[in-house]
Amino acid sequence: MSGPQNILREAVGSQHFNQVFWQNDPDVLLIRDFHVQLNDTQTTSLALWQSILGGVVATSDPLHEISAARQALWKFVQPSTDGGTASLPFLTQPDRPLVAVRSLATGDHVVLVFNTTDRRLVDRLSLEELGVPLGRCVWTRTLQQCTRLGMTDHLPVELPPHASALFHISESGAEPAGPVLR
Repeated sequence: MSGPQNILREAVGSQHFNQVFWQNDPDVLLIRDFHVQLNDTQTTSLALWQSILGGVVATSDPLHEISAARQALWKFVQPSTDGGTASLPFLTQPDRPLVAVRSLATGDHVVLVFNTTDRRLVDRLSLEELGVPLGRCVWTRTLQQCTRLGMTDHLPVELPPHASALFHISESGAEPAGPVLR
């Protein structure tokens, strides 16, 4: 997974520019499902990581040739119009998972946990440690569904290698819908 490792490093390395000089374009998204050696889990995890970090998403993939599932992924990661950037609370802690936290204009928060290792990840992340307000409703999100975890002070994480988990912390308690960053 050397190509994706380079994408991860570049995205993190350029994160400090986002909202300072421009809206960051962490790299082009690889959403195609042909001429690529990434499986669906890896493709989705990388697309979510790149979109949560930057304010711009771009691809050079021919959208008219990708599958309906990958077109849905493309729509799911579209950025909001209000800009934004993510915090990386565990960046300097190599024994912790790769985590990005993004505050939305609605007052909600989105947390992405990305297991970049070749082993299963089991963790329990404190919302307080992530800088997310307590006393809000937590949802897990995928392209296909939202699952309500309810009011909790932690995020339960259990991920196979190269997978990610997306959490939406709702100020109003309402179920999130539409693109992940809106």
